[in-house]
Amino acid sequence: MLSRCQRWSVCFLLACGVYSRAQHGGIAEPAEYSLDRMLTSWEEQTEGTNLALSRPVTFSPTPEYHLTSEGGSDAQDLVDGALCRRSNQAIWWEPKAVGWKGNAGRWNTIIIDLGEPKAVQRIVWRVVAGCRKRNFYGPRRVRLSGGLDGRYVHVLRERLRWRDDVAATDTYRLPNLGPPDSGDDVYIYPIVVEADNARMRYVVLQFEMDGNWLASDELAVLAGEGQGSDISQRPRTELQTRDVWVRSDEPEYPVVPDVAFPLWLRQTDLRPDNAKLFVRYEFRVPEGVTLTAPPYFGPQKAEPGVLAYRYGRGGNSIRIGPLFIQGIPSGDGVMEIRAIGKNAEAQPWQQVRLRPAELPPPFRLKRLSASIGWMVDRQQALWPDFEVAYARLGFNTVPTFPRAWASRALKEGLPVETVRQSPDPGSLSEGGRRLKRLRELGYRVVYMESPIHSVNWRHPEDAKEFKCQIPGNVPREPSFCPSYRGQYFEEEIQRIADHALMVGPHEYVLWDWEIAGSGMWLGKRCTRCQAAFKASGLEWEAFVKRQTLEILDALNAAVRDGFAAKGWTPPELGMYNQDTVETYCGVFDFLQDKRLELQSPSLYVGDDPGAVHDRIRAARERGGNNRIIPWLTTGTYGRVRPVSSRVMVWETLLNGAGGVTYFCFADFNPAHTLEVSRALAAVAPLEDVIADGTPAHGEIRVHPGSIRHSAMRIGKHGGLLLANPGAEPCTAEWAWIGTNAAGRATIFPGDAVLLDLQLR
Repeated sequence: MLSRCQRWSVCFLLACGVYSRAQHGGIAEPAEYSLDRMLTSWEEQTEGTNLALSRPVTFSPTPEYHLTSEGGSDAQDLVDGALCRRSNQAIWWEPKAVGWKGNAGRWNTIIIDLGEPKAVQRIVWRVVAGCRKRNFYGPRRVRLSGGLDGRYVHVLRERLRWRDDVAATDTYRLPNLGPPDSGDDVYIYPIVVEADNARMRYVVLQFEMDGNWLASDELAVLAGEGQGSDISQRPRTELQTRDVWVRSDEPEYPVVPDVAFPLWLRQTDLRPDNAKLFVRYEFRVPEGVTLTAPPYFGPQKAEPGVLAYRYGRGGNSIRIGPLFIQGIPSGDGVMEIRAIGKNAEAQPWQQVRLRPAELPPPFRLKRLSASIGWMVDRQQALWPDFEVAYARLGFNTVPTFPRAWASRALKEGLPVETVRQSPDPGSLSEGGRRLKRLRELGYRVVYMESPIHSVNWRHPEDAKEFKCQIPGNVPREPSFCPSYRGQYFEEEIQRIADHALMVGPHEYVLWDWEIAGSGMWLGKRCTRCQAAFKASGLEWEAFVKRQTLEILDALNAAVRDGFAAKGWTPPELGMYNQDTVETYCGVFDFLQDKRLELQSPSLYVGDDPGAVHDRIRAARERGGNNRIIPWLTTGTYGRVRPVSSRVMVWETLLNGAGGVTYFCFADFNPAHTLEVSRALAAVAPLEDVIADGTPAHGEIRVHPGSIRHSAMRIGKHGGLLLANPGAEPCTAEWAWIGTNAAGRATIFPGDAVLLDLQLR
């Protein structure tokens, strides 16, 4: 990944941010960003009649960013023809802009009523992008539709951001944003979406967010010629402008007879006070398929052939589940789903096609680690036949979050002294006994903990004690003073020591301590930190590093000392997003500090296996061993295509990591589950090569050079990964230098092939 934000732009033949391989057939060369150029591009692309000017606008849901929504004029501001003119482009401070807040994956809709059907050539939309540090990512996906009656719309074009799906045929390019902790620059980009002279009255722009915020100051609809072309033959969908709807992530899912696949639905709830209202979910499931709902989904009476449940979780853009599907679908395999909100109209039935699939033959990884790391214990308990199903998919490491079940056992009367004195503390609680049974079945265990964060959750009323001491102000965000060593610090360290014992012997501990760097800036205003700083004689950065490492040392000792006292083999410790490639939170240096055994980089990179390739290769080169278990994802911070989930596993392991883990379970759908299982099955024969071998990337010759390659080798046994990041199928010719191994492989766009080779 890049070490700092770089400014990229598109050649301006492509409308400054719009890029379509189908139309232009090549990758635009990077160019230096220029605000003047952006303004010129806006003027060029909006030349002509702007049909949107002062027309009625409807939002779904309503934009809720307080700095731009003041006065309630967002609907007028977006189509008033006026651009915000800030030198730093921070238009989210402007009352005349429009701002949305939410989370990655949330869809928002803008509807413009032209008054009567008219020909539309294109839309041009100015958005803020370019600064991940400040959570302005730009939209991941935009969809333009047109309608005549305000209820049904016809999809005209959908565009993905180029870096997220390099195999897509219709994409637009934003600047390369760089890693989340670098750079403050923001960009205003005019995104152009062609409507091809379509005739419509209602112009509908939908966009998928990829961060917590999105801001825009203008949307133009450019007139086409004549009466315009008929849109009735385009794909039609019903437009949600109210009530509550659910949808699946993919239009088609695989199902198998021997394992229940997890299924989550994404909910969009546009009702007032939606979080307080129950929702009824209905399913029509094809014969041969079993749908299992969690027990907190209350079964409801329904007409024959319909499964109905009631669940008290309203809310916009949230995950509903987990549900589980299993079987062999009959007929056309169509499953239908819908939501019905209280005092609201029923959602139109949404169809998801279920296709029969097969899992790989049974296998078991013995040396590499594979887990869905952010899957809490109670979610595991919901998965039908979890102990068998999880292993059948290829996972061999079970996560546990004892802050839930261990805290409950102690609260319900288990004496903490009994835990500390028992030779087998893992057998003293229901949660511990469950983990013991899983270990007996051959599973490894990883203790997942968010240390220090939990002090914020458990003692919000005393935040002024453990947060930085800023006169007249208690920091609102979760944080922890790096110089605080009082009651709540000691309590947290002891809690973790006790919980580690209650888990029983385990192989890994992964800290998720994302507020570790908060002291670097809050401490500058903290009277407690400033007093300790002046007494230390250190530079500021060195002082904060010392204070923070003291906390990490205490956390590590809480686990290691307890293991030593019981005579257990010590676990390997890692921390989320800490590796040898980058300094984490401006504090931790993996190689210099020598506090942890596991590198655990965060690779929430959207649909970009190449970013996984680059980061893992760099981590292996700098760390010198395979003690790397990165955090992958199937959906956090941008959709990941199922095939990319498979390729990312291969990129991780064939570049020298020792395992994979995932955030989070709620992003897993049946398609991802199957592809990850296939990926793990394919590396099983190469397990010794990956675990004991060395990277051999330099021994490979590949043509064409656009094919990405990775290789591991031990003696005469090698594994070779060839990946095609391009938009067209490619036949790659490869050779392993110094051996007789050579061949050709045809690789589909965005896909890869993994070769198990005997080298002579």
